[in-house]
Amino acid sequence: KQYIAAVLNYASGASAPPSVIEAIDDAAEFFASGTTPASCGPGQCQQQIALAGILDAYNNGVYPGAPGPCPD
Repeated sequence: KQYIAAVLNYASGASAPPSVIEAIDDAAEFFASGTTPASCGPGQCQQQIALAGILDAYNNGVYPGAPGPCPD
């Protein structure tokens, strides 16, 4: 869900630092490979967990160099 939100945020015009764009691209590559998070065994998919953390921080406006959160 973090990937989808990040792609939509970026596509709608939110700025993103290069590291976030790289995380979006890496996540897209993972999904295009046909591997699913459900197929990861214990201790696997650590890179994908890290990507989700980056994208979560971006989506919530707390990633360094990304736009801040929207006011409620």
